Amino acid sequence: MKLNHKDLLFNQIYPRLVENSVARGVFLESLEPYILSERIGCLTAPVMRDLLSYFQENGMMDSVEGCLVHMDITNLDIQQVVQMCWDNQLYDAMIYVFNSGMNDYISPMEV
Repeated sequence: MKLNHKDLLFNQIYPRLVENSVARGVFLESLEPYILSERIGCLTAPVMRDLLSYFQENGMMDSVEGCLVHMDITNLDIQQVVQMCWDNQLYDAMIYVFNSGMNDYISPMEV
């Protein structure tokens, strides 16, 4: 079962939580189990950017890698992700991002 009401959660509630750093942190950390269980597979670009930045700032790089390999990469800032993965030696996540990106870029007719 997919998490319902994502539009409400990410477009209306999250922007209000950003104003409070503690609430923002709790919210972002609470997303991890939903991502890992694939109940959430796609986040809005601002939430995804904040999630990756928050995890990096708090030394939670295992969480970054775990979440990245369960995400739809279309809302990622690829440059941010690749640089973060390279800087922190998250090679599995970097390979996942490259492979997923190439699968989206190359159509089945070209193969």
